[in-house]
Amino acid sequence: MSLWRILINKLTRHSLYHLFIPLAVGVIVERLGHTFVGGVTRWLGFFSGVFLSYAVIMYFLIRKERRNRIDEGALARLQDTLDCAKNYYGLSIIPLAEWFDPTIQVYLAKLLNRKLEPDDFEHERTLLFFSNREYRSARADLVDENHYGKCLAHMHRDCDIPLSFLRRKEIFDLLDKLEPGEREALGCYPRWTNWRPFRSLRKIPLRWLRRRISQLDCAVVTKSDDEIIVLRVSKRGGEVRIAQQLKGDAVRPYVKLIQLIRDKVYDPQTKELLAEYDFIRNYGYDKVQRKKALPLASKTVGASANISSFPNVVG
Repeated sequence: MSLWRILINKLTRHSLYHLFIPLAVGVIVERLGHTFVGGVTRWLGFFSGVFLSYAVIMYFLIRKERRNRIDEGALARLQDTLDCAKNYYGLSIIPLAEWFDPTIQVYLAKLLNRKLEPDDFEHERTLLFFSNREYRSARADLVDENHYGKCLAHMHRDCDIPLSFLRRKEIFDLLDKLEPGEREALGCYPRWTNWRPFRSLRKIPLRWLRRRISQLDCAVVTKSDDEIIVLRVSKRGGEVRIAQQLKGDAVRPYVKLIQLIRDKVYDPQTKELLAEYDFIRNYGYDKVQRKKALPLASKTVGASANISSFPNVVG
């Protein structure tokens, strides 16, 4: 990665609050001071605007940091779900750096702890890179994303958790295979297309309408009695919550999407993750050795969703 790309990567992360907003406010105050007061107050107005904007920004940032960012109720609900689960398939769209936010680490620790228990619990995850730039950063040296990606891959490797990934084109290619109603249930369409005058715009390719689909941050959980539920995760800044728990017919689109992803990232003959989609092997680590077959999805849900059961994956 070139030096300019590294500099741009750092600039885009911190420029809004620490550069553009203070400069804009400073220029506005300077112009107002020059128009209505004039004289030596011109530069004084500029610096006053810059420092005032910093004070306001710091107030809101500090107020945000003081919030309780861990939802204890959501943690309890997650733990109850994991206690009676035999398979957990997570889809994640959050940037690699945010995996190491303290709040995310609390949730991840519960998942890793459940995986290490001496039973047949299976945990899989697929990272969805809606940003091609983020994926390139994850593979390039000298940037934070590369370090975070290596650490995340190492954590999953140590816990024998298969970690695959899909890039933007591959994500939307799979979403295009779903029916329009299924894409709507997954939250793929922008909310403003729900208005009657704009519904016709849903005929436009989805990849042109959406930069990122936050509703795909979820987990499909198969319980010990073969019931399938979906946990929809909501993340805003440092706050993480389980926004919704879906059951019954509502899980069909999610089960079908997981089936499509598995068909994409697993070799149909060896039933192992393909090297080009294995996030762990992308960093030179050994592949995860599976000790058992993956549990099958509920036949009832699979039939009602008009899809086959999850593939029997071993490795």
